[in-house]
Amino acid sequence: MPVFLTKNLTPEEYLALRAAAGWRDVGMEKAVRILKRADLLVCARTGEGKPAGMARLYSDGGCHFVIDDVIVLPEYRRQGIAQRMVETLIAHVQTSLAEKETAMILLFSSPGKEPFYQRLGFLPRPGPGVGAGMYQWLTRDTRGIAE
Repeated sequence: MPVFLTKNLTPEEYLALRAAAGWRDVGMEKAVRILKRADLLVCARTGEGKPAGMARLYSDGGCHFVIDDVIVLPEYRRQGIAQRMVETLIAHVQTSLAEKETAMILLFSSPGKEPFYQRLGFLPRPGPGVGAGMYQWLTRDTRGIAE
């Protein structure tokens, strides 16, 4: 089935893709905020216009960019959709750089998906010159909760 990339996604579609991926519900208010703050959002759509996947990019506006929410619905996997979306985000970062300027793209891979990202040029952490990535979940009242 042909799939094309667009740069629009509604909060409802975003929440549905997250649910289909088995990810936690972030709620409508947060979904609106997340999509509004993306530097670039790529949505893979079927010929009928239904979302088949998405990926988004956000940044500090200078040297660090983050690829997040790379989702492809199960029935559309293994068709190169995730690769096209991630390559689109990488190209966006690369074309935004001035000559000789550098930037780092960061991402959090789902378990078992590391080889996919390595084929696209990402390096695992820890690695030469960089320590392990770290994270912490928070609530308003609690730090370091398990998720």
